[in-house]
Amino acid sequence: MARRNLPRLIAAAALLAVAATMVIALLGRDGGDDPPQLGGLRVGTVESITAGPGDAAAPGGAVRPVRNATPQPDWRPHTGPVPIFRYHAVAEFPAGEPYPELFVEPADFRAQMDWLQAHGYEAVDLRAVERAWFAGGTLPRRPVVLSFDGVEGEIADVVLPDLSRRGWPAVVVLDGEAPVPRKPLVERLLAAGWEVEAAGTHAVEARRRLETELDTRVANFSFPAGSFDAANVPLLEFAGYAGATVTGAGFATRAKPYEMPRITVFGLAGVDGFAEAMRSRGEGVGA
Repeated sequence: MARRNLPRLIAAAALLAVAATMVIALLGRDGGDDPPQLGGLRVGTVESITAGPGDAAAPGGAVRPVRNATPQPDWRPHTGPVPIFRYHAVAEFPAGEPYPELFVEPADFRAQMDWLQAHGYEAVDLRAVERAWFAGGTLPRRPVVLSFDGVEGEIADVVLPDLSRRGWPAVVVLDGEAPVPRKPLVERLLAAGWEVEAAGTHAVEARRRLETELDTRVANFSFPAGSFDAANVPLLEFAGYAGATVTGAGFATRAKPYEMPRITVFGLAGVDGFAEAMRSRGEGVGA
């Protein structure tokens, strides 16, 4: 009887050995060879995540998480589309700036936030959207995500105070392949309930570095403009990312969590362009 089962046992052991070899190769464990590369992204060791709001404690208790950093009693289940607006910088554009259209003046930013609030919109982060889409979470009646490219411009003096008084968090996209810029400010954003989204060419290392340096969980990845490749989605899933954003038009949908568009808000848009982008469901070229 044992001899008849021996070939099956040998075959099963061989399959397990092959599987283990593949997993080790994919994970690229520390001290081994570089992880394989596909479509510009490399896979590395990352734990799965269950990100929640307010991961970082407020330094000295000076900053508290804003209201919408946690689900509110009047929020309801929501699996529909959600608009994501991308701000490159909220500031007067510097002299000689080659892309002045990417700078939104502080007065315009405040007016756009006033428009959102007046029309019943409330800002949340991407993690809240993903919990509502896939884990039975809840969202405001009209959710919106506000995303900022780094911490340039008037993040500290204009954006954070304005959003905080409304009770809104946001998402800040940071390059995980460079030291965290203005780290004390980033820690204030985290303490207020903001989310950090990773960017870079090495998706897993970007996430690992940001999580280590900021002592927070990183749930999402931001593709550089024009670099989205569907071949990367399995790698991001394997690495533990809950979703990814791309620069583009349209609202983010549950059907494409790794291709969520970020609608760029241009400096000349003002309130009218911003409102039109919302009415057209983001199908124009930016706001």
